[in-house]
Amino acid sequence: MFLLSEHIPDNDDKISILYQKFAHSIWYVAMSYMKDDQLAEDIVQETFLRLTTCPEKVGRIETSQTRRFLFTIAKHCCIDVIRRRNRHGELAYEEYMDFEAPSKQELPLEHLVMRETMEDIRKALAKMPERYQTPLELHLVYGFTNKEIAALLDISPNLVGVQLLRARGMINKFLKGRKR
Repeated sequence: MFLLSEHIPDNDDKISILYQKFAHSIWYVAMSYMKDDQLAEDIVQETFLRLTTCPEKVGRIETSQTRRFLFTIAKHCCIDVIRRRNRHGELAYEEYMDFEAPSKQELPLEHLVMRETMEDIRKALAKMPERYQTPLELHLVYGFTNKEIAALLDISPNLVGVQLLRARGMINKFLKGRKR
């Protein structure tokens, strides 16, 4: 009696199959965070490089759990790149909070006041400890929910809420100090 057994791919085959199946989707996830084609490509590569350190965590290839696991790795890669660039001053808040030319309805004085206020907010963010700065940036710039931020930073959603509240308080305190 001859039994046919299902071919179980080794780790290299598994990673290759996962790359073929999910690379494009991971690129879309990375693009949604990074807004840059080359950075998104780098994130895809980094995601699969990280996967090579723990291929045993991937069970079956065709499951939603595997897809979520890969997307989580990609999100963490994006956060790492953002943190790294922030630490080295490469990613200025101006990239996210650029001002457009004043509209026809907007008076130049209003635009100037708004620009000065945004500059004060940028200064407050720059002085803020990273544990408050990162969640606030993820929430305001990228639109993440507390639960998503918690998953990305590996902390509880309640702690994210506290950090966001404290970060906003720091900005308000900074702005009130500037107006005196």
